Amino acid sequence: MSPTTTAIPQLLDALARVPFVVGVLTKGSLLVLMAVGLTRLLGRAPAAARHLVWSLSVVGLLLLPASTLSPWRLELTYRTLVSTSRLNGVRSPTVG
Repeated sequence: MSPTTTAIPQLLDALARVPFVVGVLTKGSLLVLMAVGLTRLLGRAPAAARHLVWSLSVVGLLLLPASTLSPWRLELTYRTLVSTSRLNGVRSPTVG
């Protein structure tokens, strides 16, 4: 086997993981930015509060790849929307 034929499947496998890596990097960056902002807001708070923010953000960063792999999807069907709106006293729109 030539090196080219073994490199092509590896390249395709790496390209398939690009959206996963980009998603994790984006969510991780947002998590760190939120921790920085919250730490700035807690400027005069006790150091324990700021350490808690950073500890939770590090735990979130460690759990981020595992949570990205699991498909978290919220599917709302028309029947669910109608039953929820009836509970809230909202009239459902007429279809057709």
